[in-house]
Amino acid sequence: MTWGLYVHLPFCARKCVYCDFPVVLWKPGRPEAYAQLLQREASLLASSLDLKGPPATLYFGGGTPSTTPPSVLKDLLRHLGNLFGPFSDAMEITLEVNPEGVTEEDLLAWRAMGINRVSVGVQTSCEETLRLLGRRHTRDQVERLLTRLPGIFPTWNVDLIYGLPGEDLSSWKETLSWALSFGPPHLSAYSLQVEERTPLWHWVQTKKVVLPPEEEVADMMAYVREYLPAFGLFPYEISNFARPGHESRHNLLYWRNENYLGLGLGAHSHVEGIRWANVDHLGRYRELLLKGLSPVDPWSVIPFDRRRSLSDGLIMGLRLAEGVDLLALKERYGEDPREIYGKAFASLEQKGLLALEGTRVKLTPKGVLLGNLVFQEFL
Repeated sequence: MTWGLYVHLPFCARKCVYCDFPVVLWKPGRPEAYAQLLQREASLLASSLDLKGPPATLYFGGGTPSTTPPSVLKDLLRHLGNLFGPFSDAMEITLEVNPEGVTEEDLLAWRAMGINRVSVGVQTSCEETLRLLGRRHTRDQVERLLTRLPGIFPTWNVDLIYGLPGEDLSSWKETLSWALSFGPPHLSAYSLQVEERTPLWHWVQTKKVVLPPEEEVADMMAYVREYLPAFGLFPYEISNFARPGHESRHNLLYWRNENYLGLGLGAHSHVEGIRWANVDHLGRYRELLLKGLSPVDPWSVIPFDRRRSLSDGLIMGLRLAEGVDLLALKERYGEDPREIYGKAFASLEQKGLLALEGTRVKLTPKGVLLGNLVFQEFL
């Protein structure tokens, strides 16, 4: 069984105004105590699940994982390797990094402990927008970090967001050009999502900030897909671009509807078609684990359902440039998507949103821009 391991490290110096992930204010000693809880949870899962071999990938997300002291990360990696390993040198191990506060010693320590991929949360080149979003880094800090990465890590990612308050196509082009000047082997470009109950959502509702019109955001997305291949970065997923061989293997597990195990506050898991999530309150997470109990939120558990798994596999797979092999979906889930969704396929193909090539279905360029309209047909 191919599977990936996700570890949520929730600590941040402050929460960005658009973020709705489980985040905890960073204070001295908190990462160390939390790492002990992660080890407890990992031990519980290792004894209760038959995962059939070590994970293919390991991803430290957050939060701001790079604020966790290297010694704590090293000890956590050792513990996870003892439980789920042995970890091979070929295993992809990713750490999400914010540019502020990262030292040369941190970079070398991360690489020495086996981390071989970093994903840098850059978001934009505009200092004013960074401050508005609650980001703590500066443009200079990004430049110093990105200049150092190629000599240390075999692959790395720049994470950007478009459609930000006050942004237009011209400023987005400037951000892209600046980011590409550092030669990243992987770049993620996500459209801003305004989540309810975040400060940004309140600001938009009260017109404290104004977002770009939808038409201009669509132009930003189209420009990314047109511009990046000239730099050797090809779209392999709607929002992700890489040089050949530098695709995120961990994220590919999600898009291919494979198995993954999530550790930590609010972390999600998907194993053999069953989905669940941990509680997202640190006090409750701690309380359960100190009692030797699972931190899974019982209300989050979604049992295996063949039709839902088929729908998930189709929707997630259509995000990929390679599309989805419908015959492979039939063999995996025991139902033929062409029989269940035949009318939807025909309608979407007629509208120029889907392309059917033998047993494989893909989004067209127009379908990529209108992906949500396509996906809702398979819910």
